[in-house]
Amino acid sequence: MSYSGPPPYPGPGPQQPGPYNPNAYPNPGNPQQPDPSYPGSPGLNAFYAWTHAPQPDRGKRRKVRFTFKEAVIGLIFLGVLLYMVYGYILATIHLWGPSHASYASQYVNYRGQSIDIFAAALSPDGKYVASGGADKTVQVWDAHSAQLLYTYRGHTEFIQAIAWSPDSKYIASGGQDKTVHVWSAEPGKMGQRVLTYRESPWIISSIAWSPDGQYIVSADTASTKTEVQIWRALTGERITTYTGHQDGVLSVAWSPQGNRIATAGNDGMVQILDALSGQQVARFQYPLDNGKPSFVTSVSWSPDSKRVASAGGDGYVHIWDVDAGREVLKTNVHLSYKEDFEDRLRPENHKGVKPPPVTTRAVSWSHDGKRIVSADNRGATLVWDANDGHLLLYTDGREAPPGRVYTSVTQAAWSQDDRHILITTVDVVVNWQLP
Repeated sequence: MSYSGPPPYPGPGPQQPGPYNPNAYPNPGNPQQPDPSYPGSPGLNAFYAWTHAPQPDRGKRRKVRFTFKEAVIGLIFLGVLLYMVYGYILATIHLWGPSHASYASQYVNYRGQSIDIFAAALSPDGKYVASGGADKTVQVWDAHSAQLLYTYRGHTEFIQAIAWSPDSKYIASGGQDKTVHVWSAEPGKMGQRVLTYRESPWIISSIAWSPDGQYIVSADTASTKTEVQIWRALTGERITTYTGHQDGVLSVAWSPQGNRIATAGNDGMVQILDALSGQQVARFQYPLDNGKPSFVTSVSWSPDSKRVASAGGDGYVHIWDVDAGREVLKTNVHLSYKEDFEDRLRPENHKGVKPPPVTTRAVSWSHDGKRIVSADNRGATLVWDANDGHLLLYTDGREAPPGRVYTSVTQAAWSQDDRHILITTVDVVVNWQLP
């Protein structure tokens, strides 16, 4: 077959086929139209241009010019894009940071104590709140209506510890009279005393029931003869005494599985005991602060009884793996929150008042194991992710009486359904309903 088209286009070697582009050969007279006299332009052999089109010069820079209208449209588009990015960042901070205004949630306040409150506890069935303090009484409230139901007057000194039995039928209360009273909280039997435990050598600082309701662990704050005692809840029979702490014990917690007890105190140690033998299973030491250990104020178990969270004088919350014998998380959530807190909390009241160093005072693990609530000496109560320490919710003490500049939170504990948190300060007990 003979070829009758134009002669081959001179150039180096065979060309690879490509799409036909009529604008590749501009007409000098009209740059917008192809030159009809140029090989490969419309009207000539298209196959010739397709196989022999010259390659564009890729090394040249070209000026890109925009009309005024195009520039305005571009700026508008860029502004919208930046606004969307800013909105996303703001929403993220709102979700995870202190700007999430959870303090606006609903509260129920229990203000019946005539003077300072030192302890409070929510019954496991969620129906009642018990509180006690410097007026030497324990008061029992309806958790929902905040109506005072009963006042127990069996103690002769300040009350510093309160705990409900797992079935919500009994209350154990202890304090500066060195005794623990166990008494009924059932309707019709409210206030009937079951026993008074008098074996403690010093002021009762903390009480916890075993998960089966058969035993109570109580601890004292003595600096010399510190004891943790385990005894039968309804008979007072002492099972064992532990003396491994070097200073007063401030918190005790029974593991959900029932086989271990966590203790913590002024010696800066978190210790894990076998529940019935009293033998030490593990111990964790807080770092030294100016040559002295930071005190530990509160301990709480994870629902699977594998980890313990602790709060104390260093301002952090620590999480310890009991079986591995090591720390698995140390969160500075309270230290990172403090600057925001100082700006938000009653600026008209704390002008000229130097805030105290941050101390975490209370810690409690949610029953679903996903969250931890902790509280500090400036009135902040924070809910955060138990796995990575991200702040989720907070309340900053705005419900406290305005006469106090900073009101320390001494206790914070979850309800059984994880929908409420009971917050105890020296001024008021608050049932915080979570959003």
